[in-house]
Amino acid sequence: MARIASAPTVITVSDSPSWVPAPGTFANVSLNTASEVDPCPGKGCVYSGVEGQEAVFIVWNGGAFAPDYSPYGALVCHGGGHNAYSGNEIYVFDLTTRRWSRVGAPSPYAESQANGDGEYPDGQPFPPHTYAGVAYLPASLGGGPKGSFLRFGFAGTPVTQWVHRMPLDASATAPRAWSRFANLSSALSGSYWAVAFDPTRARFWVISNLNSWARGFGYVSANGTVTVLPNQGDNVDGDHALGYCPRYDMLVHLATAGGASHLAGRLCNGAGAFVKLRTTGPFPSPASGLEWSTAGGYFVAYPGNGSSTVYKLSPPSSDPINGTWTWTTQTLTGVQGATPVKASGYASGQWNGQWSRFREVPALSSPGRPVFVYADGRTQPVQLWAL
Repeated sequence: MARIASAPTVITVSDSPSWVPAPGTFANVSLNTASEVDPCPGKGCVYSGVEGQEAVFIVWNGGAFAPDYSPYGALVCHGGGHNAYSGNEIYVFDLTTRRWSRVGAPSPYAESQANGDGEYPDGQPFPPHTYAGVAYLPASLGGGPKGSFLRFGFAGTPVTQWVHRMPLDASATAPRAWSRFANLSSALSGSYWAVAFDPTRARFWVISNLNSWARGFGYVSANGTVTVLPNQGDNVDGDHALGYCPRYDMLVHLATAGGASHLAGRLCNGAGAFVKLRTTGPFPSPASGLEWSTAGGYFVAYPGNGSSTVYKLSPPSSDPINGTWTWTTQTLTGVQGATPVKASGYASGQWNGQWSRFREVPALSSPGRPVFVYADGRTQPVQLWAL
């Protein structure tokens, strides 16, 4: 099948904007904070919950990267759940302007007012914990001029199995910007999903955390059609993240089962189930996410929580199913006083993962020099990390 996603513009190191850090370093790059576009900074609104806007970052929530949003693209963040926050707006950090903006106006309801479909009386969805269950629908696939944000996860209460869509060209005051995109129903049962976009087939692979090798695996096409592939999933009973490896046209699943993390893989052009992959090197937590780096030719997982260390997962030179996948680490240095950001809303010692808020920026990367954007916290700076 033909690839439909257009290749991003790749720049050389000498062409990089002056604010892009040198390889091996990270830097603060934002010119405002998410708190400046908070619709209720005093936390006194019906949707504020316990944490207010900070919950978007601290209660098990991920993010997606939107390359069509602007010349350099944007990081998109959203989430809440379990009475931490009930505002269903999303937040966009534009790498071109280096500023946060808000898309959509929060519905004037508390989470307890959502129905069994996880939607408020105005038809808009409540914000759950999103984990690694968010994705980006490109403009080329009908996502709109700037693409759309897709939310698969529904962990939190109440439980919904709808995938909801927010177009990124919606205004900050649009009260009814969300729409239903796909109905996972009971076909992909579980309490939250990990999602990976497959540009070769223009689909979103999804896998449930209650898979137990037999259920909860399939894909959602760009038109919202849901396809279930039974008896092909990976065993997972806890945190997990899913990535697509274009080198071998395969899915790689970083998951926890039986209290231990493992790596599993499945070729996308086959009918077989996921199989455990051989690995060497130190394992990160699945809450660190799993992002394929086109510029690096490997997967990246970042544990967050104030760490300066990034994990890299390199594929074998051949036979990705039976060969050995290698974990290595790289410790980066902050420049101009930058330290790894961590949201101030966490309690002492608490950490709920970054999931998918550490994303490659293709337009600022070059071969062998991946650049990632990372956000954590409504009052913290957004950072670029150059591997």
